[in-house]
Amino acid sequence: MGFAFHNGYEKPPEWGYVVGIFTDVNARASHALGASKVYCEETINPSNLADPGPIAKFHPKVFSHLTHNANEIRVQSNSDAERTGFRYSAGISSAWDLDPVAYRDFRLRLAPEFLIKYRGISIFTAGYAGFTDLGSPSKTELGMTGGLFQTSFRVNKTYEISIRYSIIDFKSALTDDVYERAWLLIAESEGDSDIIAQYDNAGQIRREQEMTLGFNIYMLGHTLKWQNDIGWLRHSLIDEQKDDYLARSQFQLTF
Repeated sequence: MGFAFHNGYEKPPEWGYVVGIFTDVNARASHALGASKVYCEETINPSNLADPGPIAKFHPKVFSHLTHNANEIRVQSNSDAERTGFRYSAGISSAWDLDPVAYRDFRLRLAPEFLIKYRGISIFTAGYAGFTDLGSPSKTELGMTGGLFQTSFRVNKTYEISIRYSIIDFKSALTDDVYERAWLLIAESEGDSDIIAQYDNAGQIRREQEMTLGFNIYMLGHTLKWQNDIGWLRHSLIDEQKDDYLARSQFQLTF
């Protein structure tokens, strides 16, 4: 919850901006999980049906998004349904947590982005940098970097093919802190099996990469569409690599 000032959120002008402040309570426990995932900390879901339900800590976050949009590009979707001439959008967003929860939240996140559309072809790329306090506000360091590249071709109004590659790299400053904290907690647990199970693999992850191929059918534009994906995800650990594969097919109805 919060508020924002903007000059066109879904249909921004040539120079667009969004500036806001929000409570940063992650009600669905499904987004911005980078730090808690690495530290092996369980996330709080204040919208579950437990009685009494968990209470999330209030900590304000300042958000900003600045863009330059050329030739009346539509940015609601990366897909190029209009199939017209060359258009592009370049921007950067930031999220500054004024009071991050230790071992769960990043102090600052930055993300530059660039989108091109031309005759049904869409190319989108974005970078990511997350700065964490490493358990103390005096130790704010770069903890995670990442990137996303995706391109798609809208064959016509109905059919689209796409490919996406993403990577997340965990910096040594973060993983070393995770490892030291985990083994300290295990040592102090006096053999507690739950603590050992929770933190035994903390600090092992070094990098994650994912490649996805997609085929989409737009029956009624974005109102009703059928999305199909196959993908490969690699987890690079200290001394081994693990691979996951996915196949997904879903209908999406928006109203």
